Amino acid sequence: DVCSSDLEQNVGLIMKQVVFMSKTAEDFQNFYKPSRERKDFLVCQNIAFIVEMLSKQLKLSNIEAEIVCAQEICATGYENEFKQVILNVISNAKDAFMEKKIDNKKIVIEIFLADNLINIRIQDNAGGINEELLPEKLFESFVSTKGDNGTGIGLAMCKTIITEHFNGKIRARNIENGAEFSIQIPLR
Repeated sequence: DVCSSDLEQNVGLIMKQVVFMSKTAEDFQNFYKPSRERKDFLVCQNIAFIVEMLSKQLKLSNIEAEIVCAQEICATGYENEFKQVILNVISNAKDAFMEKKIDNKKIVIEIFLADNLINIRIQDNAGGINEELLPEKLFESFVSTKGDNGTGIGLAMCKTIITEHFNGKIRARNIENGAEFSIQIPLR
């Protein structure tokens, strides 16, 4: 029966979100503790997990998400924090789409290796970022693109995670019709 199949699928997605949120709460408690253990994890698999977790919200907002991953890449670090960064950037793109009337809403996530760096590009066609916030102000604490609806903590936290916990870089820039976030993490 179609209804019970949809229900089972929704319950499965909800349970994944609950487990992820529980792990996230635990990670926040341990965020500044130096004793946390770094481990290897698969980049494309973790990004696919976040996209799947957000699939219902994206579908309801008529946003297509595409992952382009030529090969699975292994990173070393804090897996759940990595997922938080991806979740935050995709959620910001989703929110940007909601503020504007845009046809053919699309988020493209590309993962590739270059110069011993894991590169992740997240592009959208949601109209771009206010130029006054680029290139660095966007990542400062309490700066938000959402006016009173934002806290300005998300992207600042993303930058801390990528730069301090992964020894990497995160940047944002405008591209034609949208924005691009690029993340570079050293390979092991």
